[in-house]
Amino acid sequence: MEVGGPSCWPLPRSVELDDLPRLKYLNACIKEAMRMLPVVSVMGRTSGDAPLQLGPYTLPPRTTVGIPLYAIQNADANWERAAEFLPERWMKMGGREGVRQRESTLLTLQVRGSQGLRMALTPRWLP
Repeated sequence: MEVGGPSCWPLPRSVELDDLPRLKYLNACIKEAMRMLPVVSVMGRTSGDAPLQLGPYTLPPRTTVGIPLYAIQNADANWERAAEFLPERWMKMGGREGVRQRESTLLTLQVRGSQGLRMALTPRWLP
């Protein structure tokens, strides 16, 4: 019998729903993939009832603004080494609070309001 060989490894099993919270690296990979290739390319938001000053521009009330998510999520100004697939960046952010601090550029992965991320991290198709 080999010590440490295949005969002493546990038998593989299917991933179960209860396993998902412990799969930290898998969750980080999902978040990084969604950052690099957002499911929605442009998100529209409507300004409020008062004029809005946005940088040098004044938007009239109730103006719809298109936000280019792909451009924001892949800009070097917003992410260090933005063009690289680095799931580890999510593990270094400090969990949920670290993600909340990035909400201004992390529009597709907001803790509140992102059905896509919630669905990706909580699959309902598992038995």
